[in-house]
Amino acid sequence: MRLHAVTCGYMRLHAEELYGGSMLLKGPQDIPESIRNHLSQNEQSVFLEAYNNAWSEAQSESDPKVRRDRAIQIALQAARWLKS
Repeated sequence: MRLHAVTCGYMRLHAEELYGGSMLLKGPQDIPESIRNHLSQNEQSVFLEAYNNAWSEAQSESDPKVRRDRAIQIALQAARWLKS
């Protein structure tokens, strides 16, 4: 499955590649290219919504990198579920 490689590689993404300061995604163009290139338009919409929800719900996490990585993992799982 092509998303498997993305899931394994998401931890390598740099904060500056991800959304420059604001961690909420405003549109598909804000999804890191290394992830976006593996998603259809529908999957990008699902990723976007799942990521923003996960980011908002993880407010108790003080480390933004950990919070971002969890949000990415949840969003990738949601996009993968859409594929099945």
